[in-house]
Amino acid sequence: MTQKTLAPLLGMRILFADDDDDTADSMAAILGTYFQAVLVAADGEQALSFYQRAAPDVVLLDIDMPSPNGLEVARRIREADRDIPIGILTCHDGRDTLMSVIPLGLADYLMKPVSTATLQGFLERSVAQLEQRGRLRLRLASGVDYHPQEEKIVGPEGEISLTANERNFLRYMLARRGKVVECERLCRQLAGPTGDELSIQALRNLVHRLRGKIGRDAILSHKDLGYRLP
Repeated sequence: MTQKTLAPLLGMRILFADDDDDTADSMAAILGTYFQAVLVAADGEQALSFYQRAAPDVVLLDIDMPSPNGLEVARRIREADRDIPIGILTCHDGRDTLMSVIPLGLADYLMKPVSTATLQGFLERSVAQLEQRGRLRLRLASGVDYHPQEEKIVGPEGEISLTANERNFLRYMLARRGKVVECERLCRQLAGPTGDELSIQALRNLVHRLRGKIGRDAILSHKDLGYRLP
Protein backbone atom coordinates (compact mmCIF):
# COMPACT_ATOMS: atom_id res chain seq x y z
CA MET A 1 0.00 0.00 0.00
CA THR A 2 1.33 3.43 -0.90
CA GLN A 3 0.81 6.61 1.04
CA LYS A 4 -0.94 8.06 -2.02
CA THR A 5 -3.54 5.25 -1.93
CA LEU A 6 -4.85 6.34 1.45
CA ALA A 7 -4.05 10.05 1.15
CA PRO A 8 -7.73 10.97 0.55
CA LEU A 9 -8.65 9.77 4.05
CA LEU A 10 -6.43 12.36 5.72
CA GLY A 11 -9.08 15.06 5.53
CA MET A 12 -11.98 12.78 6.46
CA ARG A 13 -13.71 11.46 9.58
CA ILE A 14 -14.33 7.85 10.63
CA LEU A 15 -16.92 6.65 13.15
CA PHE A 16 -15.53 3.71 15.13
CA ALA A 17 -17.67 1.89 17.70
CA ASP A 18 -16.59 -0.85 20.13
CA ASP A 19 -17.57 -1.40 23.76
CA ASP A 20 -14.16 -2.89 24.66
CA ASP A 21 -12.02 -0.05 26.02
CA ASP A 22 -8.68 -1.64 25.13
CA THR A 23 -9.74 -2.35 21.55
CA ALA A 24 -11.24 1.10 21.21
CA ASP A 25 -8.06 2.81 22.42
CA SER A 26 -5.69 0.82 20.21
CA MET A 27 -7.86 1.04 17.09
CA ALA A 28 -8.47 4.77 17.57
CA ALA A 29 -4.72 5.36 17.74
CA ILE A 30 -4.16 3.46 14.49
CA LEU A 31 -7.11 5.04 12.68
CA GLY A 32 -5.89 8.46 13.78
CA THR A 33 -2.89 8.08 11.48
CA TYR A 34 -5.22 7.80 8.46
CA PHE A 35 -8.09 10.18 9.29
CA GLN A 36 -8.45 13.80 10.30
CA ALA A 37 -10.81 12.77 13.11
CA VAL A 38 -11.79 9.49 14.79
CA LEU A 39 -15.20 9.50 16.50
CA VAL A 40 -15.10 6.73 19.11
CA ALA A 41 -18.42 5.37 20.42
CA ALA A 42 -18.84 2.89 23.28
CA ASP A 43 -22.28 1.57 22.27
CA GLY A 44 -24.82 1.66 19.47
CA GLU A 45 -26.79 4.61 20.79
CA GLN A 46 -23.69 6.77 20.99
CA ALA A 47 -22.60 5.59 17.53
CA LEU A 48 -25.92 6.69 16.01
CA SER A 49 -25.69 10.03 17.81
CA PHE A 50 -22.19 10.64 16.43
CA TYR A 51 -23.34 9.64 12.95
CA GLN A 52 -26.25 12.09 13.01
CA ARG A 53 -24.25 14.99 14.46
CA ALA A 54 -20.83 14.61 12.84
CA ALA A 55 -21.57 13.13 9.38
CA PRO A 56 -18.56 10.76 9.18
CA ASP A 57 -17.17 9.62 5.84
CA VAL A 58 -16.46 5.99 6.86
CA VAL A 59 -17.98 3.74 9.56
CA LEU A 60 -16.45 0.76 11.41
CA LEU A 61 -18.66 -1.05 13.95
CA ASP A 62 -18.22 -3.90 16.42
CA ILE A 63 -21.04 -6.40 15.80
CA ASP A 64 -21.44 -7.34 19.50
CA MET A 65 -21.63 -3.92 21.12
CA PRO A 66 -24.81 -3.16 23.11
CA SER A 67 -27.76 -0.79 22.78
CA PRO A 68 -28.23 -1.52 19.81
CA ASN A 69 -25.66 -3.92 18.35
CA GLY A 70 -23.43 -3.21 15.36
CA LEU A 71 -25.71 -4.84 12.80
CA GLU A 72 -28.68 -2.73 13.84
CA VAL A 73 -26.57 0.43 13.79
CA ALA A 74 -25.31 -0.51 10.32
CA ARG A 75 -28.88 -1.08 9.12
CA ARG A 76 -30.02 2.34 10.36
CA ILE A 77 -27.05 4.10 8.83
CA ARG A 78 -27.56 2.26 5.54
CA GLU A 79 -31.22 3.37 5.49
CA ALA A 80 -30.04 6.98 5.70
CA ASP A 81 -27.05 6.62 3.36
CA ARG A 82 -26.78 3.97 0.65
CA ASP A 83 -23.19 4.82 -0.25
CA ILE A 84 -21.16 5.37 2.92
CA PRO A 85 -18.48 2.64 3.40
CA ILE A 86 -19.32 0.48 6.45
CA GLY A 87 -17.15 -2.22 8.01
CA ILE A 88 -18.19 -4.75 10.66
CA LEU A 89 -15.86 -6.16 13.32
CA THR A 90 -16.68 -9.60 14.71
CA CYS A 91 -15.30 -12.61 16.56
CA HIS A 92 -17.73 -14.92 14.73
CA ASP A 93 -17.42 -16.36 11.24
CA GLY A 94 -20.62 -18.42 11.21
CA ARG A 95 -22.78 -18.68 8.09
CA ASP A 96 -25.78 -17.07 9.77
CA THR A 97 -23.75 -13.99 10.65
CA LEU A 98 -22.28 -13.75 7.18
CA MET A 99 -25.70 -14.04 5.56
CA SER A 100 -27.14 -11.33 7.80
CA VAL A 101 -24.63 -8.71 6.68
CA ILE A 102 -24.92 -9.28 2.91
CA PRO A 103 -27.90 -6.90 2.44
CA LEU A 104 -25.94 -4.12 4.14
CA GLY A 105 -23.49 -3.76 1.23
CA LEU A 106 -20.46 -3.67 3.51
CA ALA A 107 -17.05 -2.45 2.44
CA ASP A 108 -15.60 -5.25 4.59
CA TYR A 109 -16.23 -7.88 7.27
CA LEU A 110 -13.25 -7.94 9.65
CA MET A 111 -12.40 -10.78 12.03
CA LYS A 112 -10.97 -9.94 15.46
CA PRO A 113 -8.19 -9.54 16.33
CA VAL A 114 -7.72 -7.24 13.34
CA SER A 115 -4.30 -7.32 11.70
CA THR A 116 -2.72 -4.23 10.16
CA ALA A 117 -3.04 -5.78 6.70
CA THR A 118 -6.76 -6.49 7.23
CA LEU A 119 -7.43 -2.94 8.44
CA GLN A 120 -5.50 -1.45 5.53
CA GLY A 121 -7.49 -3.63 3.14
CA PHE A 122 -10.72 -2.22 4.56
CA LEU A 123 -9.43 1.32 4.18
CA GLU A 124 -8.37 0.69 0.59
CA ARG A 125 -11.81 -0.66 -0.25
CA SER A 126 -13.39 2.34 1.46
CA VAL A 127 -11.32 4.70 -0.69
CA ALA A 128 -12.36 2.74 -3.80
CA GLN A 129 -16.05 2.97 -2.84
CA LEU A 130 -15.82 6.69 -2.10
CA GLU A 131 -14.14 7.30 -5.43
CA GLN A 132 -16.60 5.12 -7.35
CA ARG A 133 -19.58 6.89 -5.77
CA GLY A 134 -18.27 10.39 -6.37
CA ARG A 135 -17.63 11.16 -2.71
CA LEU A 136 -13.86 11.30 -2.79
CA ARG A 137 -13.49 15.05 -2.57
CA LEU A 138 -13.07 17.60 0.17
CA ARG A 139 -14.99 20.87 0.24
CA LEU A 140 -12.79 23.75 1.36
CA ALA A 141 -14.17 26.69 3.34
CA SER A 142 -14.13 28.91 0.24
CA GLY A 143 -16.48 26.51 -1.57
CA VAL A 144 -14.03 24.87 -3.98
CA ASP A 145 -13.46 21.10 -4.02
CA TYR A 146 -10.13 19.37 -3.49
CA HIS A 147 -9.75 15.95 -5.15
CA PRO A 148 -7.01 14.14 -3.17
CA GLN A 149 -6.35 11.31 -5.61
CA GLU A 150 -5.48 13.72 -8.44
CA GLU A 151 -4.34 16.50 -6.07
CA LYS A 152 -6.40 19.06 -7.95
CA ILE A 153 -8.80 21.87 -7.10
CA VAL A 154 -12.09 22.28 -8.94
CA GLY A 155 -14.12 25.48 -8.68
CA PRO A 156 -17.36 26.68 -10.30
CA GLU A 157 -15.51 27.41 -13.55
CA GLY A 158 -13.52 24.18 -13.67
CA GLU A 159 -10.09 22.94 -12.61
CA ILE A 160 -7.71 25.45 -11.00
CA SER A 161 -4.04 25.09 -11.93
CA LEU A 162 -1.69 24.55 -8.98
CA THR A 163 2.10 24.59 -8.73
CA ALA A 164 3.99 21.69 -7.13
CA ASN A 165 4.58 23.71 -3.96
CA GLU A 166 0.91 24.69 -3.76
CA ARG A 167 -0.10 21.03 -4.03
CA ASN A 168 2.45 20.10 -1.34
CA PHE A 169 1.12 22.86 0.93
CA LEU A 170 -2.49 21.73 0.55
CA ARG A 171 -1.64 18.04 1.04
CA TYR A 172 0.26 18.81 4.26
CA MET A 173 -2.37 21.19 5.64
CA LEU A 174 -5.33 18.91 4.83
CA ALA A 175 -3.69 16.14 6.86
CA ARG A 176 -3.83 18.59 9.79
CA ARG A 177 -7.11 20.29 8.93
CA GLY A 178 -8.48 22.37 11.77
CA LYS A 179 -5.07 22.71 13.43
CA VAL A 180 -2.68 25.66 13.32
CA VAL A 181 0.58 24.68 11.62
CA GLU A 182 3.62 26.82 12.47
CA CYS A 183 5.29 28.75 9.66
CA GLU A 184 8.67 27.27 10.52
CA ARG A 185 7.35 23.73 10.15
CA LEU A 186 5.77 24.59 6.81
CA CYS A 187 9.02 26.11 5.59
CA ARG A 188 10.86 22.88 6.44
CA GLN A 189 8.14 20.73 4.88
CA LEU A 190 8.23 22.70 1.63
CA ALA A 191 12.02 22.53 1.28
CA GLY A 192 13.23 22.22 -2.29
CA PRO A 193 15.05 19.21 -3.81
CA THR A 194 18.38 20.53 -2.48
CA GLY A 195 16.98 20.57 1.06
CA ASP A 196 16.92 24.36 1.31
CA GLU A 197 14.05 25.52 3.50
CA LEU A 198 11.50 27.98 2.19
CA SER A 199 11.88 31.45 3.68
CA ILE A 200 9.04 32.94 5.71
CA GLN A 201 8.51 35.57 3.03
CA ALA A 202 8.41 32.91 0.29
CA LEU A 203 5.81 31.03 2.35
CA ARG A 204 3.70 34.18 2.68
CA ASN A 205 3.94 34.74 -1.06
CA LEU A 206 2.86 31.14 -1.72
CA VAL A 207 -0.17 31.48 0.58
CA HIS A 208 -1.09 34.83 -1.02
CA ARG A 209 -1.01 33.33 -4.52
CA LEU A 210 -2.91 30.23 -3.42
CA ARG A 211 -5.63 32.31 -1.76
CA GLY A 212 -6.01 34.18 -5.02
CA LYS A 213 -6.75 30.87 -6.73
CA ILE A 214 -8.91 29.02 -4.20
CA GLY A 215 -10.39 31.81 -2.08
CA ARG A 216 -9.18 33.73 0.96
CA ASP A 217 -11.45 31.83 3.35
CA ALA A 218 -9.78 28.51 2.48
CA ILE A 219 -6.60 29.42 4.41
CA LEU A 220 -6.72 31.27 7.72
CA SER A 221 -3.77 33.19 9.16
CA HIS A 222 -2.91 33.12 12.86
CA LYS A 223 -0.60 36.04 13.57
CA ASP A 224 2.88 35.04 14.75
CA LEU A 225 1.80 31.38 14.75
CA GLY A 226 1.03 29.96 11.32
CA TYR A 227 -1.84 28.92 9.08
CA ARG A 228 -4.96 26.76 9.40
CA LEU A 229 -7.42 25.15 6.99
CA PRO A 230 -10.92 25.41 8.54
